[in-house]
Amino acid sequence: LDVFAENLYHAYKGNGAFLNSQKIKTSDTGIKTEFSFTMYETLNSRLYIDHPQKYEIFQKKLNLLERETYRMRNIGLSPLSICYVADGSAVAFVDFSNATKIYDAEAALLIAKESGAIIGDTNGNVIDNIKFSSEGVKKIESSLLVANPQAFNEISSIFSKVS
Repeated sequence: LDVFAENLYHAYKGNGAFLNSQKIKTSDTGIKTEFSFTMYETLNSRLYIDHPQKYEIFQKKLNLLERETYRMRNIGLSPLSICYVADGSAVAFVDFSNATKIYDAEAALLIAKESGAIIGDTNGNVIDNIKFSSEGVKKIESSLLVANPQAFNEISSIFSKVS
């Protein structure tokens, strides 16, 4: 639900994704295309405290992505950012936070998948089944990359330069 624009995103598994009553699909443009947007969720400060080396790697990836993409936006709403990928308004969504709770993103991930997006981690591995953290809170265990196929490949290639 995008309350600002009065839009309702929804999907039916195996039957597509919709914005209001219109079927939607991802864009087919890359991250450098003029007017393309890459959405992202910033790093969680807890990650810096608990895992400083992991934080440093994600910071390097974010810096590389900022240099390679046409334009980046962080609206602070992961599910809506994912839906923007689904309807083609954005080419990709990257979540570096490692703190996204599944109940916040699950519906948006179905919408994205049904629209043709690839769902994976920031190492370029496609995720078919979301793994939950073992901490009791159901949060997505890995970083998250949701993108149209071209942007997924471009971003995976950029991130492969960081170890």
